[in-house]
Amino acid sequence: MSDYAHSNGISQTVATLLTNTSVATLLTSPNNAADVTEIAIANESGSAATITIDRYDGSTARTIFKGTVAANDTLFINFDAYRLLGTHSIRGTAGTGNVLTCHVSYKDLSIT
Repeated sequence: MSDYAHSNGISQTVATLLTNTSVATLLTSPNNAADVTEIAIANESGSAATITIDRYDGSTARTIFKGTVAANDTLFINFDAYRLLGTHSIRGTAGTGNVLTCHVSYKDLSIT
């Protein structure tokens, strides 16, 4: 199957270190349309760390993933194409600050 089977956008990745235990925006839909293809969560510490990933539409958060990333490991969440529209965003909340880095790969649908 083609990498562009569901969208024709240019693939991009943004990385965010979750510096504390407050909710942090990982990606806001660029130009009103994006397909998220993967979220990689790297735990750079010697202890397991918890994380919650949600989709936020500006008023309501819906949990996409809630779990634990093992010490010195990376957890991958893969999507065929998880569409963000309008000003929707993907957010992350860490159980421990300064140990988890989230890498969100997406296709900006405004760029062809």
